[in-house]
Amino acid sequence: MAALSSPSRILIFILVLLLSTVSAAAASSSSSSSRLTSGNGSDTDLAALLAFKAQLADPLRILAGNWTTGTPFCRWVGISCSRHRQRVTAVSLPHAPLVGSVAPHVGNLSFLSVLNLTLTNLTGPIPPELGRLHRLTYLGLARNSLSNTIPTTLGNLTRLKSLDLGFNQLSGQIPVEMLLRMHNLMVINLFSNDLSGQIPPHLFNNTPFLKVISFGNNSLGPIPHVVARLSMLEILDMERNQLSGLVPQAIYNMSRLQIMAFAYNGNLAGIFPSNQSFNLPLLRFISLYRNNFAGQFPSALESCRYLEVLDLGDNFLWTLCQYG
Repeated sequence: MAALSSPSRILIFILVLLLSTVSAAAASSSSSSSRLTSGNGSDTDLAALLAFKAQLADPLRILAGNWTTGTPFCRWVGISCSRHRQRVTAVSLPHAPLVGSVAPHVGNLSFLSVLNLTLTNLTGPIPPELGRLHRLTYLGLARNSLSNTIPTTLGNLTRLKSLDLGFNQLSGQIPVEMLLRMHNLMVINLFSNDLSGQIPPHLFNNTPFLKVISFGNNSLGPIPHVVARLSMLEILDMERNQLSGLVPQAIYNMSRLQIMAFAYNGNLAGIFPSNQSFNLPLLRFISLYRNNFAGQFPSALESCRYLEVLDLGDNFLWTLCQYG
């Protein structure tokens, strides 16, 4: 089977896992309640939400008609609260046609576990103050126009399960210690930004539950060897970067891996291991197109019973032909 590399297929697989992670994170947040108790904590949450609203244009008046002091904030659209303390646990406004920057005051929502602002026309930098949200399990800021560097303070989000910053204009390098304390992380999506430089070699040392790495369409490299030790990994997308050198051989022996995308790197090289060392039983998508892989075509791919997309073109591979 052969097909051109298909980013849309990769994104579909990523989206499925992201949605499952969001559901798990959201389940931990209680539904909103009609009662608003007074107290310093609730006052802080109210002030933070009003500051967030103040920095956003709202052309369709999605917030204007509901986010008012005359309505308890736990009844506001996109807001979930804990049942007893009436503290904000989720701000979820995906696809809302808002325009503007994220107010740093969001970092004062100390009970927040879900922040989902995917595709809301956000601009400007990611506020470093978000690193104060120690209860956060899901951070979704994808498909906006966020710029500047990734704040190092995001490394303080020790409960985070999903970090989705894909499809923005983030630049600079990945902070060296960003994932050092994210022991629960399952998904990291930095796809299609302007990130550059080295992928920190120890970036994934403390992320044993990681299922998705999506770093495609940046200017990053090389592949950290520790990636091959991520036993839960299902999606490894690093296509369209500046990867060079050899692919770690152990990557071809990852029993849960479903997607391996290294296409359009140009200088990525290596040879495939022997059949005995090649074990990708769940592989569904592999694209190494336009690199410098050499040697014999990996016959062990015949054992990948779930394989849907195979694209090894524009390399230096050969295969044995049998006659008679």
